Amino acid sequence: RRTHAASATSLAGRSVPPAKGPMRRLVRRLTIGSMTSALVAGLVGFGVAARLARVEQERAAAAAAALVDRLWAGLEATMPGVARNGPADAPRLPNTLNVSFAGCAGESLLVLLDLAGIAASVGSACAAGAPEPSHVLRAMGHDADAARSGLRFSIGASTTAADVERVLAVLPGLVAQVRAG
Repeated sequence: RRTHAASATSLAGRSVPPAKGPMRRLVRRLTIGSMTSALVAGLVGFGVAARLARVEQERAAAAAAALVDRLWAGLEATMPGVARNGPADAPRLPNTLNVSFAGCAGESLLVLLDLAGIAASVGSACAAGAPEPSHVLRAMGHDADAARSGLRFSIGASTTAADVERVLAVLPGLVAQVRAG
C-alpha cells in the first residue's frame, strides 16, 4: 500500500453521507444550544461519517471490482478484437474499465450505447467533452486512432449485476453495427 505525505488537507462535510440512526440522534442533541455545541456536533458527525465512509469504501470498491471483472470477462469471451486499456490487477481504479474495439470509433459506440440507455464515456474523466483523443491513452503509448477508440465504463454505487449483463447483451450488436459501417 502506498502512502503519500500532504502538507495540508481540506475536508468538507458535504462529501460524506449524513449520520444515520443513533448517531443522527446524538448529533441532533448536541446541536441544540450554543454555536460551540453546534460546532462540536458537526465535528463529531463528520468524524463518524468519515469513519463509516472508510468502512463502506472498502466494501464498495470490492463490489465494483467484481462487476468490472465480470464485464471484462464477458467482453473478452464474446468480443473479437477487444483490448483492455490499462492494468487488469492493482494498482487500478476498482470501478472503471477502459476498452477499445478494433475497427470501432469510440464516439460511434458512445452514441449507440446512449440510444440503448447505457451510460459510458470516451476519453478520460478529467478531460470529458474534449474532442482530442484521450491524453491518458496517448501517454500509455496508443496512437491517435487507438486513443479515440477507447470507451470507458464506470461502475457506480447503484450499478447491478443485471446492468453489466445488459451491457454484455447489447454491446456485441452495436460493435458489429459500427464495424459494418
